[in-house]
Amino acid sequence: MQRKTAAAVVLDLFVVQLALLILSSYYYGVRVLILALIAAGTCLALDAACLHLRHRPIRAAHLDAVNTGLTLTLMMSASVRYDTLIITCFAAIIIGKALFGGRANLLFPPAAVGYTFSILAFGSELLQFPQPGTALSLGNQIDAACTISASAQFNTNRMINLTDKLLLGAFPGPMGTGCILLLTVGAVILIARRSVSISTLVSFLAQYLLVCIVTGADSAYGMKLLGCNMTLFGAMFLISDQRIAPKSLGGILYGTLAGILTLYLTTITDIEYAVVITAVLLSPLAQFLRTQSWQLEYARRRQLYRRRRREQEVEQHGD
Repeated sequence: MQRKTAAAVVLDLFVVQLALLILSSYYYGVRVLILALIAAGTCLALDAACLHLRHRPIRAAHLDAVNTGLTLTLMMSASVRYDTLIITCFAAIIIGKALFGGRANLLFPPAAVGYTFSILAFGSELLQFPQPGTALSLGNQIDAACTISASAQFNTNRMINLTDKLLLGAFPGPMGTGCILLLTVGAVILIARRSVSISTLVSFLAQYLLVCIVTGADSAYGMKLLGCNMTLFGAMFLISDQRIAPKSLGGILYGTLAGILTLYLTTITDIEYAVVITAVLLSPLAQFLRTQSWQLEYARRRQLYRRRRREQEVEQHGD
């Protein structure tokens, strides 16, 4: 199978993110597109400046900075201030990426670092959301009425009915993280195109399926688990980031642990951005597993080889 280029992965992620942005602009207007342009432009410019300072050439793969900017935009409230978003982009690229040596040496997903920084600095602003369909002005400061997210409501009352709203993401919350229908299609596309860590994403989602089976929960509850708290979105763009996630057996272990930790933080501590915290906490483990993945794969192949040899010996003695 031909190895997929980093530039092709960047393009696939961009297409899915663009679809989410278009839906978000339908709910919140042109301001969403302005936020996306600001974030993508800021991240790309900062990344280019860092590469220039390190005397490194700019390649197509470095357009992943655009993906970082769009990921941050989709995780934000539509009413977020422009300067807040720019500061978030600075944290993502400078602290989350350049500080560790750039794209090839990431320790954390840059978007997760930027969002965590902003939550600590501007928490109240990031967790207030306008209702979908609200006409938002294009100014830096939004005067529209905001409320807590549907995720916060779900964390307080697990029986709240959100099924119809979750399908199309028509509820207060981060702009592009709640449309289960579009996110599911995007996940299938990214898996089919091999643009995410498949073993990690499938293992992560398997934990949610297992919880629903064990508890006897219906599909509506499963949708709320994945659609609220940025869970499915974060699994796709943070946890399963190929720059971070290990391959094969390491990816399965990482995805399983990430799913368990996210479930714990969501259901026990009621954190709305649990998947972001998980991405930050477990990324060092992912990097360790990346370095050990070849050993795990070698052990698996060696065990398979020994089994086949035993089967052949049994057949020979039988003859």
